[in-house]
Amino acid sequence: ETPKEERFSDLRVAQAVETGAEVLATSCPYCISNFEESRLSLDEDGFPVIKDVTEVILEAITGNGVTGKESSTTPGEDAPLEDDAPAQRNGGRP
Repeated sequence: ETPKEERFSDLRVAQAVETGAEVLATSCPYCISNFEESRLSLDEDGFPVIKDVTEVILEAITGNGVTGKESSTTPGEDAPLEDDAPAQRNGGRP
């Protein structure tokens, strides 16, 4: 049960910080607003990023990480480009 003097969102953000979470995701726009306010009111380091669940899904589909940075896999370095794939499967022969 949440004490009257504490906000539910303050407790959830503090719990996320304690676990070392990088992201706190929700599908509720009202909750995102409350979590952002609670995150800003904490005096601790290691704040989680508050995101909508759809942002997390988009990052997973596009290959971006949870922090919004580009994927560490660059086409042509670790992952073959589509045109190069047959040559690589055939030992370098086209």
